[in-house]
Amino acid sequence: MATIARALRLLDGANALVESGISTNGRVGIKSPWSGTSLSRIVASDILGLENVPVSRAEAMGVPAIARGRHKIVTAVQKCRLVTYRRDVEVTNGPAWLYRSRTRTSPQHRIVWTVDDLIFHGWSLWGVERDSKGAISDAARIPPEWWTFGPDGEILVTFPGLEQVEASDESVILIPGFTEGILTTNPRTIRGARELESQWASRAQNPIPAMELHQTTDDELEDEEIVEMLDGWTEALAGTGGAVAFTPKSIEARAHGQASSDLYIEGRNAASVDAARILNLAAGDLDASGVNSTLTYETAEGRRGQFIDECVPLYTDAISARLSLDDVTPQGTRIAFDLSPVIANPITANTED
Repeated sequence: MATIARALRLLDGANALVESGISTNGRVGIKSPWSGTSLSRIVASDILGLENVPVSRAEAMGVPAIARGRHKIVTAVQKCRLVTYRRDVEVTNGPAWLYRSRTRTSPQHRIVWTVDDLIFHGWSLWGVERDSKGAISDAARIPPEWWTFGPDGEILVTFPGLEQVEASDESVILIPGFTEGILTTNPRTIRGARELESQWASRAQNPIPAMELHQTTDDELEDEEIVEMLDGWTEALAGTGGAVAFTPKSIEARAHGQASSDLYIEGRNAASVDAARILNLAAGDLDASGVNSTLTYETAEGRRGQFIDECVPLYTDAISARLSLDDVTPQGTRIAFDLSPVIANPITANTED
């Protein structure tokens, strides 16, 4: 427990190092928390097939619709403060760590990244400090790349500059989500959306049909000549003024398919609808047109009600249920989110006092 408590004090400095990749004390190199090991993914894809290999958070966030959905969810939840209740009455002198922290990481930031963990991974882990009576005095979210499950279900934590330790029950709060996380359940959907984005970007650079350079004479061309011709044609089309090209008398340019002005609009919309589905959002929340929108009159207020009733509780209820257990909250009390900021939409937040 002492090791976890000490490590909590390193979170502020370590968080600043995560993105830079700087090593701590020359011993531990810190990678981005959402980077993956490319070699392990290559090996896994050979064994399991690419569509069954989980994608990384960075890959998922590269899909605009998923990024927008994530931002919408965490923005809503972070507005809601955590409140202690005894039965249904708010406790005015509830634990101070719910709304303040002795570190430079705010409770608001802690909640944002906890929800992020639940969206993508299905689990989140907090490290806690306790006073002499065993009550929690401070808590901080531990990035997912710093901890893992051991072979017997134990929680193994590796903080920058420290040896891996097994976390005791008193030193951490493991928050299980209500889903396995979209990286586990929807890798094919995410990968398909990324491929569609890639194809759209490629077509945007060269929005003309696929071309065949058809030889109309019997002259034999060397392989080098063919490659040179193809490279020259590709380079010309990709450059400025690429809509104009020149072919000699012996070559006929044949278009396959037809130029499309929509640039994958329907496909990208469908990908956005799928992103809304896996995030439990309405298609309209991601600026997408769902099938139901053509059959029923969909209002912004209706989407808002669906968001509050069906999407937000996936994360607020998971967090509050865990924080209401006896190792966190005294018997007879519970912790829950005050959802009035989301319902009334004022500009308030779970901020440091």
